[in-house]
Amino acid sequence: MTLDAEPLAEPTPSRRRWRRFSLRSFLVFITLVACFFGWVAKERRQSEFERQLGEKLEAQGVVVWYHGPYHHRHSVTTEQGPQQKPQGWWRDLASEVLGEWIEELKYDRLPVSDLTLLAGLMNLKWLWLPGTPISDEEINSLKKALPNCSISRQQQCPR
Repeated sequence: MTLDAEPLAEPTPSRRRWRRFSLRSFLVFITLVACFFGWVAKERRQSEFERQLGEKLEAQGVVVWYHGPYHHRHSVTTEQGPQQKPQGWWRDLASEVLGEWIEELKYDRLPVSDLTLLAGLMNLKWLWLPGTPISDEEINSLKKALPNCSISRQQQCPR
């Protein structure tokens, strides 16, 4: 008895070729996406905190300047006066997604009741305190809490 085996036909590849990923690659991808969205949520929370604090400070008479992330102060002088340069679509998108931060504060001859709230302003770059009754100890503690912030008692803006 002879077995004449028919040759096995190879399966024809399907038209759609789905990409295949290992479980490890999928978990790495999910971890990276989760880290990104966690960072965005943290920035949004900080932005919301700063917006609420800015509203309280403005109600007390403090001048508050808000800027978005990746904001540049470059202005162009035109016939209508100084105007901001266009920032680019990705900077506008970052401002929309991440929100705006308090970058500058000016207490102009205002009584200061509590400066501990300012320690939570992670993006504060300028703090002006002209004519404000505040001790050097309080200024030094603020400088420690806000190492990237320039604190000045001058009337003129130092920039």
